[in-house]
Amino acid sequence: MSTAASSISGFWNFSSGVDPSDWNMLAVMVRDGEKVVDHRMCLVPRGEYEIVDDWNVLGMRSTGSKSVKATDVFVPEHRALSMYLIRGGTEFPGARVTENPMFRVPLAALGSHCLAGAGVGNAQAALDLTIEAIRERSTNYTAMRMRDFQAVQLRVAEAGAKVDAARLIIRADCLEAERIAKSRRAPTIEEKLRFKRNVAYAMDQCTETVDTLHALAGANGIYDRYPIQRLFRDQHALAATSASAGTRRRGRGGWWRSAESSARRRCSQRVAAVAASMTSSGVSGLIEQSGASRR
Repeated sequence: MSTAASSISGFWNFSSGVDPSDWNMLAVMVRDGEKVVDHRMCLVPRGEYEIVDDWNVLGMRSTGSKSVKATDVFVPEHRALSMYLIRGGTEFPGARVTENPMFRVPLAALGSHCLAGAGVGNAQAALDLTIEAIRERSTNYTAMRMRDFQAVQLRVAEAGAKVDAARLIIRADCLEAERIAKSRRAPTIEEKLRFKRNVAYAMDQCTETVDTLHALAGANGIYDRYPIQRLFRDQHALAATSASAGTRRRGRGGWWRSAESSARRRCSQRVAAVAASMTSSGVSGLIEQSGASRR
């Protein structure tokens, strides 16, 4: 975007829901010559950009997140917002007309939390479907009920704990962000980094949950008719587009990796100890009770 001409040109992908939309928000860099002087979000009407039909993807197909392109589109000042003004606090223009703290939550720090909410719902759906399946399913050769296998019980128990943990982490962040917004201040750097860390961790928990439960499906999991295969595809597409999955595993020193590995071992040992102290009928009863409550 040129400061002199106030026009934008470029190519933008991941434009979700673009087909039925009358307007689009396009992120641009503002240059003064070769120097970048601002980053803005520009509101552009449907007739001034072209939709590129390239959304042929692994998952999240129903979002219709096609690309768009525009060439020398004029954007008036009232339809451009500096991204530096939406980092929290009361500097953004809308602060003059609304007291709702929702509009003071910083987009950069918490924008991915809406995606993480979808990830939690995805993982919860995989858990519910798995419990329903193993409650009735038996093995092909021995006719033993799957819910009686300790290995299955452990996987389902761990998956349930991960979903609950992810949900609580995301909810706690949202409540904290609301508290900060109500105080009419911007989050500190430490608070923003904690939000980023938490959403990455929560998304990892959701993805690991879906992976674990999809593996329980065995060969059935490769069929299009099996619902968890869609959840599996959607979760990995969601994790990739949220730019958060796996971030907690990259860019760390050896001491952090060692500490995480040690913590994982301790957690696994505790889960195994608790599971060993429970009878198979007790865990089976929990699975059966979960299924009955949904009916």
